[in-house]
Amino acid sequence: LKSVIKLGKIRPEAVFDVIYNPNKTSLLMDCDRLKIPNDNGLRMLVYQAVKACEIFTSKKIDDDVVENIVQKIRTKNMNIALVGMPGSGKSTVAKIIAKNTDKKLVDIDKIITQRYGNINDIFAVQGEKYFRKIESKVLEEFSKEKNLVIATGGGAVTVKKNFYYLHQNSVVYWIDRPNSKLSRKNRPIYRTNTMREIRQNRNYLYRRFSDKYFNNYNAKTTAKLIVEDFNETIYY
Repeated sequence: LKSVIKLGKIRPEAVFDVIYNPNKTSLLMDCDRLKIPNDNGLRMLVYQAVKACEIFTSKKIDDDVVENIVQKIRTKNMNIALVGMPGSGKSTVAKIIAKNTDKKLVDIDKIITQRYGNINDIFAVQGEKYFRKIESKVLEEFSKEKNLVIATGGGAVTVKKNFYYLHQNSVVYWIDRPNSKLSRKNRPIYRTNTMREIRQNRNYLYRRFSDKYFNNYNAKTTAKLIVEDFNETIYY
């Protein structure tokens, strides 16, 4: 999960990683953290294909066509991942995004329930530490896939390695709601912690994990804004 090159010891003006799957290697994530311009190998791959096409057809292909192809591939392949407080509406917003795009919905809590049983029972019998372990396992699995909308659990940000799992193929959005609007239903964490305590402990993690922030006043509006932002963000 960690890049071999220690960017703290060298400070390049820009970094180019020829790997294009995943979209973001740990090296490029480190570049983002240090605000170093970077890109992966997808554009190079497309230019290679375009050059071959030009040789075989003896026709020049404009750079605008190449950039359009790169954008379409990134739009198709990259995931939209949602983080935020328990009950902030991640599952609802994710469902709307999936319905309005061709992306497949993956609700991490639902996957855990299907495979391991009721989350409330897991918390009660085996504890939060065990739950976080299986949550990371499921996140690791699905974060490798493409063209998904991923609704994470509220506490996914408390495990450091989940940052790398999510960011390798996703644009990550933090959606938030006031405490008075948060749903408590089937949220075992609220049995032992108040909303205020959880927010104080996690807000900086949501900020660190996310690429963008949206206040979820209305699920349909939030979903629309996220899709619009995603289509702009992946074109770089």
